[in-house]
Amino acid sequence: MGKSSIRYRHLAPSTAMAAATVSSSSSYSYLPSSPKNVVDGGFSSTDDVVRLPRCSLDSSDLVSLKISLLGDPDIGKTSFLRKYVGGEKGEEEYAVTGVNQVDKTLYVKGARISYSIWEVGGDHNSSLDHIPSACKDSVAMLIMFDLTSRCTLNSVIGWYQEARKWNHNAIPVLIGTKFDEFVQLPMDLQWTIASQVATFAIMFMFQAYF
Repeated sequence: MGKSSIRYRHLAPSTAMAAATVSSSSSYSYLPSSPKNVVDGGFSSTDDVVRLPRCSLDSSDLVSLKISLLGDPDIGKTSFLRKYVGGEKGEEEYAVTGVNQVDKTLYVKGARISYSIWEVGGDHNSSLDHIPSACKDSVAMLIMFDLTSRCTLNSVIGWYQEARKWNHNAIPVLIGTKFDEFVQLPMDLQWTIASQVATFAIMFMFQAYF
């Protein structure tokens, strides 16, 4: 008998970021449809999360959080950053050379929060020199993988173990990319990948989203 269909929930990045800063329990869930506040690419335009005009920024009441972004090449890390940062940086600033740092300031339920996201470029071996600077003092580590590539999912363990050498307290968040291609895969393969993600979430206390 074939596997039954899996029901997925489309989460906005603001949701994942908020989860990374307030909870360390593992979670991944499947629901049939996207919330009303999710727009193209899963990015939210809710009343609770507002992009601040640059002229209103005052560092005296700003909460600054550093977040690490890790994962194999060509899985969508830089595209994730481009969408997350939006129009606040020029295209030339997205080139990845070792470590790519981008910043975003949000107004969340009365609090002004500045996220500094440090993306490590390259494959695992060539990135070892950059992982320490990207992971030190981070409150969360986002480890991304391609949902259609089992080898990038298997690489998650190596990225996690290397990052943990430099930061024992950051909350680990596992993010699967290329979801639109993943849902076109045979159902048995979807179940296999989802089960492996669930296993990693339990083993390493990941928050898991895809």
